[in-house]
Parts: sequence; C-alpha cells; structure tokens
Amino acid sequence: MYRPVVCKEFVNIKLERGFRCTPELLFKALTDQDMVSKYTQSEAKIEVNEGGGFSLFGGSIHGSFQEASPPSKIVQLWRFKEWPDDHFSTVTLEISSPEYGVTVAKLNQVEVPVHDKFRNRDVPDKVKKGWKEFFFDRIHKVVGFAKVEKSEYSRKKKAKDDEEDED
Repeated sequence: MYRPVVCKEFVNIKLERGFRCTPELLFKALTDQDMVSKYTQSEAKIEVNEGGGFSLFGGSIHGSFQEASPPSKIVQLWRFKEWPDDHFSTVTLEISSPEYGVTVAKLNQVEVPVHDKFRNRDVPDKVKKGWKEFFFDRIHKVVGFAKVEKSEYSRKKKAKDDEEDED
C-alpha cells in the first residue's frame, strides 16, 4: 500500500544575480516560452498571467503564476515532480535596475523541502544549482546578457549614496 511521504523540514533559498540588460528584457527572458525553451534546451509551456500555469523540462518542474508584474516582479507556486505530493514552494523574483544598463534579479524561494518523496536529502542543493546553472548561467551564455558581479553594482550604489550624504 502506498503511503505518501510527508516532509516537515523546509529551507529558504536566496540568490542574487546581475545582468547587463534592461529589466524588461530580463523579465521576458524569464517568462517568454520560446526564450526559455531555447536557453534551457527543453520544452517550456508558460502562461504568464495570475493563475496561469507553467511546465519546464518535460514537466519535471511545474506550477502557477501568483503574480506577474512586468518588468519588476514574478511570484510562482513552484515544484519538482519528485517532491512530496502536492507540496509547492513559493518563488519570488524581484527585478530592479540599480544603474543604467544593469539589472538585478533577487530570488527568494521559501518552503523548499529538505527531501523528496523518495527521501533523497539533496533537494535544496538541487534547486539552488538548478537556478544558477539552468537559468541564470544560461541566460548569460545563450541569451547574451553579460554577468555583472554584485561587488560592481554594490560598490557604485555605495559611492552614489555616500555622494548624496555629502550634499
């Protein structure tokens, strides 16, 4: 008899990545079905509207949009098919432009289970690696939005803030 696995341990994942592009272009790269299919090299089905569904990597990842506010915010209910039955994490992607030509994506994914329904305990590492390698790195390489290191845009923001304090 099948007994569903219940996970009672969860973690949150936070990532930040800088891109040399506009917020509008990054939002499109994250939500346009054709663009996502190209850089993930797999089928993507995406309906960008509140309640609209998405399916990536042949259904390995799926969920729904809770909010899509171009070009600044995406909120999704998100899951791997191997996760405990009916468990979804919440992904919030905030997109901003701290300076001309630089766009920053801040990802916060809450309630990521520490194990899947087979009791493999590598779920948080798999999720974090997936965002970095299959989304952010591929947007840099395939779409062509150069990577901007956090130290570069943080340093310029601090210098600007210090300059304003002197006035």
